[in-house]
Amino acid sequence: MKSGKRALFSAFGICIILLSFTMVMIFLGKDTTSLTILAGAGVGILPIMYGIYDNNNTKINLKHMDEGYNPNYDEEKGLY
Repeated sequence: MKSGKRALFSAFGICIILLSFTMVMIFLGKDTTSLTILAGAGVGILPIMYGIYDNNNTKINLKHMDEGYNPNYDEEKGLY
């Protein structure tokens, strides 16, 4: 598995664990003031990890496009 995808899935896992822990603590009636910060940090990490994943995936796609670039594509395989 590529590092960008691994980072994204690990962020989703951390977010799910933190949110489930927060829900259990709210259900048990414990103090939820610090858990609000914890859950906010867990959810806030998702855009960062998605940015890492998207940046890595874009670099890979651009590399594949550069490797497969054919300047005479229209003459060889074009619509005409």
